[in-house]
Amino acid sequence: LEFRPVLFRSFDVMSAQQQPRQAVLAELEKQYDVVQVDASAPITETYDVLLAVQPSSLGPEQMGHFAAAVRSGQPTAIFEDPLPVLMMGVPGTSQPRRSPMGPMAMFGPQGQPKGDLEELWRVLGVKLSAGGGRPAMGRTGSEPFVVWQDYNPHVKLELPSEFVFIDANLSETQKGAATAGFNEAHPITAGLQEVLFPFPGGLAKDDAANIEWTPLVQTGTRSGTIEVNQIMANPGDMRSLRNFEQPGKQAMVLAALVERQPTAAAAGGTDEKGGDESAAASKPIRAVVVADIDLMDGRIFGLRNRPDEVFGLNFDNVTFVLNVLDALAGDDRFLGIRKRKPRHRTLERIEDTVAESREQADLQRAAFLAEFEKAEREANAEMQKEVGEFEQKIKDLESQGDSDPQAAMQAVQQLASRQRLAQRRLDTKIEQLKRKRDAEVDAVERKLEGKIRQEQDRQKWLAVLLPPIPPLVVAFVVFFRRRAQEREGVSKSRLR
Repeated sequence: LEFRPVLFRSFDVMSAQQQPRQAVLAELEKQYDVVQVDASAPITETYDVLLAVQPSSLGPEQMGHFAAAVRSGQPTAIFEDPLPVLMMGVPGTSQPRRSPMGPMAMFGPQGQPKGDLEELWRVLGVKLSAGGGRPAMGRTGSEPFVVWQDYNPHVKLELPSEFVFIDANLSETQKGAATAGFNEAHPITAGLQEVLFPFPGGLAKDDAANIEWTPLVQTGTRSGTIEVNQIMANPGDMRSLRNFEQPGKQAMVLAALVERQPTAAAAGGTDEKGGDESAAASKPIRAVVVADIDLMDGRIFGLRNRPDEVFGLNFDNVTFVLNVLDALAGDDRFLGIRKRKPRHRTLERIEDTVAESREQADLQRAAFLAEFEKAEREANAEMQKEVGEFEQKIKDLESQGDSDPQAAMQAVQQLASRQRLAQRRLDTKIEQLKRKRDAEVDAVERKLEGKIRQEQDRQKWLAVLLPPIPPLVVAFVVFFRRRAQEREGVSKSRLR
């Protein structure tokens, strides 16, 4: 199917999958009048709000029209995902655009051009954030990335850290992360209980942009990034992603409100180019940018209708998306009502023990990974030093005037042989280090799982043994009290 973007009144949906798209439409049609608008032509009509899902898939002309609509002051909600994992028919931010011929694409033209997403980011004053993580060896740090977070409030769900859970208790579980979770000062996210972001990206404010930046959702400090290329290279083993996760130095912003108020100078004058830039600057910009589209997947939306069937999950993804649209459209009637739902107590003692064990395991895992990287760098430096010393010997011989071609050829052959030998030794040592690293990480994982099972078993035994104790104590007290009362006033000769 062609990944064809279409705009709707009150939102813009760009998706090749019918089921997730229908889930979004079914919710929005309960409240909004939904009509289609073609982005291939200039968007001149004003709508309540536009919802742009994966705008990076737009063509060059469509991207220009869409950026112009945002620049003109059209309220917009933008959902951009570096790597969709649930909506798999949608290309990621850096992935090529899908061919309109689907399975027959191999016989037709390839690589349809995509619009310049940087044009939209420049209008909004937004950029992708790298989170301060270290790039992997051989990488520049400019590759697209996914955000991970070490926090999973659902013990029964064994999911990788790239499934980012955001809830009201996040700041309590992550030390030094008082601002983690939802922005309680903004009506869009105030009162939300839990939202799931599968494999999201990260956002940051462009320091050169004159905008008002309000983070709505952000992770804790125990988070970081992992390159999309590493995820694509390990599609079948999600546990191995731990080896490629780079810790960040700060919390990662997953959703933010971007606002720009018109300046008096821009509103009152024109520039030398005809006043286009001044006219654009004289109009306000109001948009919400979310670095994920999988949170709108139909399967997650469907959990709200049957929360008790799947581990009691009841995410606020639907509420979050609708609140974004309502706030941008200026309709605040349902912002407070929509967030109300019952809250259930969890096994806090088990969760605290699990969180503490996970923190210790993460420290050990990080130490093993740092030790591996250090040993790898030392082995590489040792090889370079050995080869460099031999190269220096050859240069010294050449500087002494030894012009024997046969000797020079032998020296070059010896250099190549030493390089191959050194490279083989390096590869062997790196492979040994990788095996040691993987074994140590697996040992940490097994130890963590053992501690979790031990605490769970302990709580199960306490749940079996402790509840009968209070009734038994009461029964003994009642028995001996009644026995004492029966003996009152009876002569000792009649007592046995």
